[in-house]
This record gives sequence, structure tokens and C-alpha cells, in this order.
Amino acid sequence: DAELWPLLLEKAFAKHVGSYWRLAEGHPAWAMEALTGEPAVCFRLRDDASFWVEDRVAYPISAKKCDAFLESTGFQTSEKGLFQRLLKWHDEKYVIA
Repeated sequence: DAELWPLLLEKAFAKHVGSYWRLAEGHPAWAMEALTGEPAVCFRLRDDASFWVEDRVAYPISAKKCDAFLESTGFQTSEKGLFQRLLKWHDEKYVIA
């Protein structure tokens, strides 16, 4: 049996942001924040590969939320520190993707 709810959810979300095209240009972290109602963060490896840097979803002043972008929180951690943080969030039932 084909499930229709993902298609309906996508259509409702596209209507919320103005169009399907606006969905395609958004950042996945913003989508997670919008769908869960919880703050979303991303981690990226620094250019010199020495630390993982935390970014959070930020919103431009007087713009639509779908115009969100990522900005650094200033938090940096080692690979081991990142893994420990992910384990903690897993134990606290956070959505991890």
C-alpha cells in the first residue's frame, strides 16, 4: 500500500514557504527545526581537520524563515567530544540525522 502522508506533508510545507522551489533552496537543518519545533545544529570539520565546529540555524532580520542560514556558535570539539555529545543527545531522545 502506498502511503500518501509524505506527499501531503511535502505539499503543506511547500504551501507554508510559498512554493516547491523554496523547499529545494532551504537548508536541511532548517527543515529539521521547522518540522520538529526544536533547535537544530550541524557540525562541520574545520578546514585544517583539527576540530569539529558547531553551526546553528539563524534567520535574517525581516525575512522569511525559509531564508535561514547557518552561523557558527563558536563551539569546537574533537572527534571524541563530538561522539560523546551525540551519545548524550541520543540518550535524551533528540532527533539525530
